Amino acid sequence: MVDRHKDYVTMTWRPPKSDGGALITGYVIERREGSRTTWNKVGETSSETLRYKATRLTEGNEYTFRVAAENSIGVGEFAATDRAIKADVPFG
Repeated sequence: MVDRHKDYVTMTWRPPKSDGGALITGYVIERREGSRTTWNKVGETSSETLRYKATRLTEGNEYTFRVAAENSIGVGEFAATDRAIKADVPFG
């Protein structure tokens, strides 16, 4: 789920169905701007926090976000938003 605004996006997610054999210690959040191919890490959360507010976005630009669970084995597979999200006023 995503809540968008002109300069930030708040997203929520569900934990993965499998922890890969080790307890989840946190989540890694990355974003990609527009048509760029490079993902940039924008944050981390604890294993209990299934919500993240991505700030410092540019109004009018589109962003794709992805989240992966992390544990003692490493970072799991990323789950990405279905489509790019435009940073703007939702009902503007």
